[in-house]
Amino acid sequence: MFIFPVHIFNPTSITARIVESVISGGVALSGEEDVIATDGGGRWEIAFEGVTLRTPAQIKAWEAWEGYLGRGKTDCLVPILSLAHANRPVHGRLPLVASKLVYDDPVFPTSVAYSASAIAATIGAAAALRATIVAITVAKGAALVGGEKFSVGGRGYRVVRPLGAGFYQIEPPLREAVSAGATCIFDWPFIKCRSAPGESWSPALQFGRRGEASIRFLENAA
Repeated sequence: MFIFPVHIFNPTSITARIVESVISGGVALSGEEDVIATDGGGRWEIAFEGVTLRTPAQIKAWEAWEGYLGRGKTDCLVPILSLAHANRPVHGRLPLVASKLVYDDPVFPTSVAYSASAIAATIGAAAALRATIVAITVAKGAALVGGEKFSVGGRGYRVVRPLGAGFYQIEPPLREAVSAGATCIFDWPFIKCRSAPGESWSPALQFGRRGEASIRFLENAA
């Protein structure tokens, strides 16, 4: 599956959040309102804004991806871009500087990763579909404290809190069962998504040469 090449577009604003659909369960006699989630734990919404297309290569890549995504019909993998608050090891007083990003194609890559990752982690024990507690073994990197984003097999998650003995609460629930030893990506995680339907993200080019653009993706949890 192709990976959206956000690294060549350099957005200035990045949003990666879990959105839920909830309904009111009614108001109790005490006056408190019950809220019920109707979507099984929510799904990811990722938005890249403030993209300035400065070069012909960037403009052509953006136009090519608009055509490929088919206005919400085609799946791709979308990076979360959460390295700044990932569990990188500390060198001195600062997190270890990331190595060079490498990819197998400049516009439609199927592999994007840091040449020498500072973080290495795996699933520590098999977990079933819909699980919200998983074991994660960090072989290289800082300890997980909560708030870190990661992906397993193209599905994205967020660590909520450590529970002890290598187990962590995560959200959303596992999209599929995972086996012990499965790779967890913390430095360049990505999620299977489709571009938000019904949106036009063709750039308005000034003099046909330069323009601002944005795009929003929604997780395909199926």
